[in-house]
Amino acid sequence: MAGRRFRSATFFTALLLAGGTGAFAQQEPSAEKSGWRLNCAADGKCELGFTQINSGQLVTRLLIYKVGKKIVVEYLVPLGVNLQKGILLQIDGKPAFPTQSLYCEAPGCVGFAPLSPDLLAQLKRGAQLKLAFSPHAGSTFYAFDYPLDGFSAQYAAFLSGVVPAEKPQADAGKGPGKPAESN
Repeated sequence: MAGRRFRSATFFTALLLAGGTGAFAQQEPSAEKSGWRLNCAADGKCELGFTQINSGQLVTRLLIYKVGKKIVVEYLVPLGVNLQKGILLQIDGKPAFPTQSLYCEAPGCVGFAPLSPDLLAQLKRGAQLKLAFSPHAGSTFYAFDYPLDGFSAQYAAFLSGVVPAEKPQADAGKGPGKPAESN
């Protein structure tokens, strides 16, 4: 990974969105980052995901789910990335994990990496995951940042197939019947 630099993807994302691309699907307009969320179906099949939204538009997403008995990490990055340079997963500046790109169409490029024991251990212990890519016309790598706080607990729930109950939060001036806002 020597010689490759990671920069915040905020600038690249702003360029994509300012360029008039309306291809991103509408998602929760109020949240800029949704955090790790677990969704389970009635049959106990679950997916653990983290979605990033900017101005009401889907920017990037990570999903962890089972394919047969294997667990994979799937990603979505904006169109316009250089797939020949690869999309990488990196945790806390350690050596990156390569991924396999599958296809690109609106709203972006989709790919995956197997959730290896080493990748899982780093996700559980780490503070920050970077989903790194290079724009088609550039040589610098940019990265979307995914905070890993809360990942271990959500991953344990993912394995069990049960969505944990919400913990009560302090009201901090909220009236009765008004839910506390989550970060």
